[in-house]
Amino acid sequence: MAGAHEVRRDGRGESGRREESGVYFLRCTGPLGRESRRVVLVR
Repeated sequence: MAGAHEVRRDGRGESGRREESGVYFLRCTGPLGRESRRVVLVR
């Protein structure tokens, strides 16, 4: 997935509750493939 991409999150999970600090994995899927990244949420 070449090029610049931007993802914005509000730090809430699927239930709408605030997520805790920790390590999460972000998966992006597009027409040219799939890519995963590790992200750290610090509160």
